[in-house]
Amino acid sequence: MVASKRKKKDFVFSPLIVIPIVLAVIVLLFFMLNNKGDVGDSSGDNDLEGFASACTSYARQSLRAEFCKYALVEEELINCGDSRISEFLIADGIDTTLPSLSCRSIDNYSFRKTACETLASGKPTTKIAAGTCADYPR
Repeated sequence: MVASKRKKKDFVFSPLIVIPIVLAVIVLLFFMLNNKGDVGDSSGDNDLEGFASACTSYARQSLRAEFCKYALVEEELINCGDSRISEFLIADGIDTTLPSLSCRSIDNYSFRKTACETLASGKPTTKIAAGTCADYPR
C-alpha cells in the first residue's frame, strides 16, 4: 500500500517539471522564428561586424577554408579577405598578411561561381568581387 502512494507522488512531480520546460522551449522557438535571429537594430554595419567577428575566429584558429568561404552580407557576397573585414581583423590584432590567411590561390572563377549558385541563387545582381553573380552564369 505504501509503494502505491510513492508511485503516485513520483508521477505527479514528473509532469510538473516537464510541462514548464516544454513550454519554455516552445516560447523560445516562437521568438526565434519570428525574429529570424535579428535582435535590435538590423543595420548593415551590424551584419558586417558579425561576419567580421566570425572571420576573427577563423583567423585565430587558422581555418583557411572557412576564412576564404563566401557569405551573403548586405546583399553582397564577401569573404574574410574583403578590405572592409581586414579593418576589423587588424583592430583585433590579426596579422592579415600571413600566408595562411591568403585566399588568392583558391578564390577563383569556380569558387565564386559556386558561391553565387548556392548563396545567391536567382539573384544575378548580387555583388561578388569586382562584379556581380551575372558574371558567373550557370
